[in-house]
Amino acid sequence: MPLILKSDPDEIKIVQNSNKSSVDKITIDLISYSEDGEVKLTGRSNSNSRINIYLNNELRYYTDAGIGGSWEITLINLA
Repeated sequence: MPLILKSDPDEIKIVQNSNKSSVDKITIDLISYSEDGEVKLTGRSNSNSRINIYLNNELRYYTDAGIGGSWEITLINLA
């Protein structure tokens, strides 16, 4: 399966990644910004995994990976 990206003037997003099923660790594939300037992370992990984002050793954000292992999160009020 080929890597498929979707882009518009504001962002580039991975729509399909050929390595989704072979990931054994959490990966960050893309760091981008929302229209409001918030940091957005997109990555892969095992299906249905919980992704925890720690800043200064404090759990600040979390999200769950989907069935295919893809996940994304916007880090609201990061500053």
